[in-house]
Amino acid sequence: NRQGVSPRIHQFEIVNMQPRPTPVHEEADPDCRANILTERLMGDEQGCVQALQAVRVEWESVDGQMTMARIPGSEFTVKVDLVLLAMGFIGPVLEGLLHELGVKIGVRGQHELRSPAEMIEQLRKRESMYSVHAGKDFMTSEPGVFVAGDAKRGASLVVWAIWEGREAARCIDEYLMGVSELPTTPQAEALL
Repeated sequence: NRQGVSPRIHQFEIVNMQPRPTPVHEEADPDCRANILTERLMGDEQGCVQALQAVRVEWESVDGQMTMARIPGSEFTVKVDLVLLAMGFIGPVLEGLLHELGVKIGVRGQHELRSPAEMIEQLRKRESMYSVHAGKDFMTSEPGVFVAGDAKRGASLVVWAIWEGREAARCIDEYLMGVSELPTTPQAEALL
């Protein structure tokens, strides 16, 4: 049972969940469901949450774009006393700044780099694990443009984002000043 939570934890995902053959921790009567859209949180007069209203959804490709449709008659309500939102990270926003800067984007597990426009086309093909490409100095394919954290490595632990932010700051300082007096921490020590 997770930290004494009783009687049950509900986990709803708006997209398909990858199957997990064995639990990574002890699970007491978990309720994990995919393709669920939360529509409303209901509370009492004091503003305390009491229930969550949701509906099942289907995903389909329409003109190369994945669209979501509610499944009529699949609405349901779950009594709750606490709601935690854990919002996933697909990748950095490609439109706007990244597109204007022209930095190269990489797909995890592949060596080929792409422009933001090419990456948008790849996303239409459901290839979604991507990040902004950078060297060991955190500089992107565009000189003077740096990246760190989730935008560089993909969704990861906050300790990596903190470490990369500090290291990127040192690299930016060195790029601008020619030398940096900011401290560096070896990667292995970042997780200790």
